[in-house]
Amino acid sequence: MLLFGAAAGTTAVFFALDGGIQERVMDSPEIRSSPFSLFVTHFGEGPFLIGLSAALYAGGEAFRNDSLRKTGLLSLESFAVNGIIVGALKFILGRSRPSSGDGECTFNLFSWESGKRSFPSGHASSAFAVAAVVAGQAKDAVVGVFSYGLAGLVAVSRVVNNEHWASDVVAGSILGFCIGRAVLELNRPGSKDKPTLSLAPGPGGFSLSLRF
Repeated sequence: MLLFGAAAGTTAVFFALDGGIQERVMDSPEIRSSPFSLFVTHFGEGPFLIGLSAALYAGGEAFRNDSLRKTGLLSLESFAVNGIIVGALKFILGRSRPSSGDGECTFNLFSWESGKRSFPSGHASSAFAVAAVVAGQAKDAVVGVFSYGLAGLVAVSRVVNNEHWASDVVAGSILGFCIGRAVLELNRPGSKDKPTLSLAPGPGGFSLSLRF
């Protein structure tokens, strides 16, 4: 409850600052839609994150490394769960993107339109959902700094590219981190009395299951 309050409070603060931040970004051509931000935003997209998960799993198979194999599976698991939750929130809230010109306080409930699916940021949440798993599994400071650092750059790029309000990426980053940590906790050894997420390879692809 305390964590939820802190997350909600932080998001609320940035919500109040959204208009000013977006205006500052738009008035700064040297940072707006820079080549670097346009490039780094791809690290929060499905093809890259799914490819990374597959590469980690393949590496685990090739080197007979159970930890690496598990990291790949849990990363894909976290990405999938995050996608379902974020997709539902986007549809329900229907917040207009800054590029729409509708303003930061415009919500179009239950909308499928891309321009009205701003909150929360899917790129930011996906990047942090996978980063949390990779960092948690690695238990290495360098890997953690790199993973979260790259996820943070993805989040910032979404604002710089005028695709999201600042509060969108803050909420998305927090949500993705929490989902990634939850996936790790639900799949840790000894969690028999807790709901367990499981992603496993099978004939024709992978299967995702939730056991109660």
